[in-house]
Amino acid sequence: MLSLDEKKKALRACPLFESLPHEAMDVLALTVRPVRCPAGELFLAEGESDEDQTGAYVLVEGEAVAFKTVRGEKVELARFAPPDVVGEFELLAGIPRSANVEVTRDLVALRVDHPTFEGLVRANPDVALRLLRVLVLRFVSTRDRFLGLLDRA
Repeated sequence: MLSLDEKKKALRACPLFESLPHEAMDVLALTVRPVRCPAGELFLAEGESDEDQTGAYVLVEGEAVAFKTVRGEKVELARFAPPDVVGEFELLAGIPRSANVEVTRDLVALRVDHPTFEGLVRANPDVALRLLRVLVLRFVSTRDRFLGLLDRA
């Protein structure tokens, strides 16, 4: 699958983890789990809350799109490519998935589980600040998309 060095390189490319101390990066790289998903498949399903799936995913290869179905129509929320992170809302809040994420190009991602992430944040508070920035930017982008849809309606 992916070597330890490949995992570290992918994690270091992600803005959330780029400033982690080497020791913390070593621990993270040892605990993440590689996940593969082919194009056309649903990677994350809205409403999913299975404990085993609670985690965020750092994209290493491939592309995906987040969407919600509104009145029977797919409404795109965001597009993802390496080194983006998906699933961070649920990781932080422990809530069911807020949207569907479909793979548009064969995907390889690294799954960061809740206990690992929580430990990272406690030991490295700057990770929480970086995640907050990602969440705010994602919220603003989603809000702007919806306002644009309302203007067209």
